[in-house]
Amino acid sequence: MNAKLALPFPMSLLLLDGVGALLFALGAAGHFSGVKLLSAALPTVPRVDLLAMLVGGVLMACAMAGIVRAMVHRGRESYDRASVPGGATQPGLASPLQKPRR
Repeated sequence: MNAKLALPFPMSLLLLDGVGALLFALGAAGHFSGVKLLSAALPTVPRVDLLAMLVGGVLMACAMAGIVRAMVHRGRESYDRASVPGGATQPGLASPLQKPRR
């Protein structure tokens, strides 16, 4: 199969969310359970666990904002294509202006 998986948002946003989650998890492990992975790697940074939680949270929030923005933009594009006569239609509908039954 040569079909390429098309994500509705850029892969970089998914990676940014993953890095943020990893940083947040390492910071939370250091702060709440006493696992000193980050403080052993960065001994000169005071409260590195809280800093990691803060930076990880900011990275995840930025990634989620980008993902939501990409999804909204994609939704508007598909709505614009469906509203134009001759545009994309749902299977089984006679025209793009006909609404599906609920």
